[in-house]
Amino acid sequence: MAQSAEPVTQKEDKIKVMLQRTLSKELTTLLTEESLVDLVVIVEGQRFPCHGVVLASFSGYFRSMLISQWKERTSREVTLDSGNVTKEVFQQILDIIYKQQFPLSFENAKEILKSVCYLQIECIEEICVQFLSENMMPETCLGLWEFADQLALEELAHLTFREAVKNFTNVIKHQEFLKISKTKLLKLAATLSTDLKMNMYLCGGILKWMTEDWDHKKQYLEELLHFVNFPLLPPRALNDLRRNTSFPWHNDHKLKELICEAVTYHLEGNVPGDDKVKQDILSRQCNVSENSDLFRGVLILGGSSDDGEFFETLKAFSIPDSDQTDYDIHTLSSVPWTRGNAGLAACVWRNDVYVSGGSDKPTSFVVYRPGTGKWETLADLPHSRQNHIMAAVNSKFFILGGADPASDKALHNPCPEILLYELQTKSWSTFGHLKVPVQHAASAVLGHMVYIFGGKDGEDKSIADVQCLNTLSGEVYICGHLPSPTFGNQAVSDGGTVFVVTSEGDVLEMIENYALTDEIEQHIVKDNSCMDKEPGQANLGCCVPEGSFVDGPGVASVCDQTKLDGTSEVAAPDEMTDVTSDISDIMESEKEKKTLLAISFKWICQHNPTQNFGIFCDNDIYMWGGCNNKGNLLNTMRSVSLSSRKTMIRHTILPCGMTHFAAFIVNIPKVFVAKDKCLQSVFLFIFNPEKLPTSKKRKVKNVDWSLHLSTNADDGCLYAKLEYPSRQSFSCKVSCRLITNALLRATDYTFTLNNYKSNKLKIISMEDLRAADGPYLEDGLAALEVFFSFITD
Repeated sequence: MAQSAEPVTQKEDKIKVMLQRTLSKELTTLLTEESLVDLVVIVEGQRFPCHGVVLASFSGYFRSMLISQWKERTSREVTLDSGNVTKEVFQQILDIIYKQQFPLSFENAKEILKSVCYLQIECIEEICVQFLSENMMPETCLGLWEFADQLALEELAHLTFREAVKNFTNVIKHQEFLKISKTKLLKLAATLSTDLKMNMYLCGGILKWMTEDWDHKKQYLEELLHFVNFPLLPPRALNDLRRNTSFPWHNDHKLKELICEAVTYHLEGNVPGDDKVKQDILSRQCNVSENSDLFRGVLILGGSSDDGEFFETLKAFSIPDSDQTDYDIHTLSSVPWTRGNAGLAACVWRNDVYVSGGSDKPTSFVVYRPGTGKWETLADLPHSRQNHIMAAVNSKFFILGGADPASDKALHNPCPEILLYELQTKSWSTFGHLKVPVQHAASAVLGHMVYIFGGKDGEDKSIADVQCLNTLSGEVYICGHLPSPTFGNQAVSDGGTVFVVTSEGDVLEMIENYALTDEIEQHIVKDNSCMDKEPGQANLGCCVPEGSFVDGPGVASVCDQTKLDGTSEVAAPDEMTDVTSDISDIMESEKEKKTLLAISFKWICQHNPTQNFGIFCDNDIYMWGGCNNKGNLLNTMRSVSLSSRKTMIRHTILPCGMTHFAAFIVNIPKVFVAKDKCLQSVFLFIFNPEKLPTSKKRKVKNVDWSLHLSTNADDGCLYAKLEYPSRQSFSCKVSCRLITNALLRATDYTFTLNNYKSNKLKIISMEDLRAADGPYLEDGLAALEVFFSFITD
C-alpha cells in the first residue's frame, strides 16, 4: 500500500529549514571570504568587515544609519561606542546573525542583551530574555531585576520580580539582597504583605537589609515596617526582637512601639472581656487576611446623591466578589458635618480615617477610628482648604493644593503652601510649597514619596504635570507628565504600584525609573544630614540649584520650614551647595532636562469618562459612582482586572447615584457594626439583545426569587418577570434600569409581595433597544440592573 503524502505544513517547514541553513551557510562563506562586503564596523579598534544589507535587516540602529543622511551612509564605516558594545560581544552577535550559533551563558547573555538593545536587534533580544528568564536563580534574580530596569526591559523585569517574590525565603539569604534599592524592596514588601505565611520572613528580611548601612537606611524603617503584621508574628520571634541588642535598629523608637503593641495584642487576647483591644490592634495592620472578628469593607464618607440628598452617616459596604449578587451595608455613625461637605480630603493611616477641610467645615481636621467606632476632633487647619488632597506618610499628614474658601480669589487661586501635621507633636506647620499650585488633583503615596497628578492651576487650566514631594528631604519637583492635561482624576496605590484613572477614561499604570529615582534620592536626601533638626521637626533636605533638575526651571525650594508664627529656619547656602552641587551632572543639556523624568505611564485600558468617583484597590481596581459626561450620576461599580487588563461593569453596588465622596478599605471590629434594617441585594443581568437568555434564579436569605427576561410577540417589548415562591410576607422595592450606551430607562417599582404573587415589568421595546447608539458593554451586550431592598416581617 502506498504511503500517504506528508501534510503540506510539514513539507513547508522542511523547505523553510533547508532555505535557512542554505542562507546561513552562504552568508557565512561570503563573510569569511570578505566577498561583497560593503561596510566596516569598528569596535575597540578592531575592524569587522560586514554586509550592510544584512546588518540593516536585523538592526534598527544600522538601518537608520545606512538609510538616512548620516555620514556613515557614504563613508561605509561605523564606529560603535565601546561602553555599549565590546569587540568580543560584537563577534558573538555576528555569529548569531550569520552562523545561527547561540553560545549563551548566564553572563554573556547579559552582555549580548545589553548590546542588542543598543543596536535595536529585537530577535536576539527576545532570545536572550528567554534564556535569562529560564536560567535565573534565587541568588541572581535581584541583580537581573536591576539589570532589566537599567535597559527598560519590562518583560524581563516582571519575570525577575515574580521570581524574587516566589523564592523570597531563599533570596534574603544572599548578599545580593542587601544591595537592593529601597524602591525595589518597597515593591517586594507590598506584594509579600498579602501573604501572611511570609510575614515573619518579610520582617526578618527588612531588618536584615537595614543592618547594611544603617545610618543611611534608618530613614526608611517606618515605611517598610508598615507592611509587617507584628501582632501575628510568633511570640518567640517578638521576644527575640525585644532581647537582641546587637543590631543597630534595637533602640529605634518606632520599632519598639510596634513590638509593644504586638505584645499587648497577645496579652489582652487572653483576658476575657478585652476582645475589643485585641480587635483594635489587629485592625490597624496592613493585612489581616480572613479574620472572623473583623469586617473588611469599603468605607464611604461625604458626597451627594442623584436626588439631591447629602449623606450624613458613615456607611461601610462589603467588598464584592466577581460573582457576588448580594452584599451588606453597615451604618457606622453620623458624621461631624452637614450637606455632604463637598471638597473635603481624606486619607487612611493605620486603619484610621483622617478628614480635613471641605465646603461645610473648611478648617476642620477630624479622625474616625474604626477600631473604637468613634470620631475624634484634632487641631484645626491653620488655613481653610477645599478641593485639596491629603496624604499620610510615616505618622505625618500633608495637605497639598486646593483653594482657601476665605480668600477673595478662592475659585481660581490654588494654595501653594504644603501643610504638615505630625501625630507626635499634634501640631501644624508649613512644610513647603508646590512647584505648581493646583486644585482638583489626585495623589498617591509610594513609600515616603507623594505623587500629585494633574489638576487645575491658577489660571483654571488643566495641567498634565506630575509633581513629587519627597517627604524626607522636603523637595518638590516635576517627575513626569500625564498623557494629556486633565483634572478630576483619581489615583490609588497598592503600596508598591500606583494606578491613575483619568476623568477622560484612561486607566494608567505609573512606571518608575528605579535607577533615576535612586539617583535623585542620593543627591537630594544625602542622609538628611545637611541640617541640624530639633526633636519633632520635619525631616528636610537640601535645595537643588535653580535649573539643575528635570523639566525646566528647577524644583521648588522647600527647605524653609516656616513656622506658624512667621519665623523660619533656613539651611546655610554653603551646606546646601556642598550636598547638592553634583546633581547638575545628571543633565548636560536642555534636551536632557525634558527627557530625564523619573516616571512614565503605561496605558492599561479604557473605560467610560467619569468624574468625581470613588476608587480603591483590592487586587483589582474598583471605581464606584461618579458623574458621566452627560451629567448623570452613576450607581454602578466598574472594575479593572490587573491580570487581564480589561475593564468591566459589575453589578450595581450603590443604592443610588453618588458623587463627590471618598472610599477606603478599612478593617472594622464586628462589635461596632450595626446592620441596616433592610437587606439590600443587587444583580446585573448581561444579555445579547439579539438572543435573550433563559431565566436565572438567585437565593436571597430565605427568599427564592427568579427573574425572566422575555419578549412579547404582540407588542415587541422586553419584559422582566419577577417570581417569588416564598410563603413569607415581606415588602420589596425593586429598581430596574437598562444600560446600553446611555440610560434608556430608569424606573422604580414598589411592591408588597405575599405568598406566590408574581409581577411582570415592561422595560423597553426591542426596536428602541436595538436602535441604541452602541452597546455599553463589550461584544454587543446590554445589561439590566435590578436592585432589591427587602424588609421582612
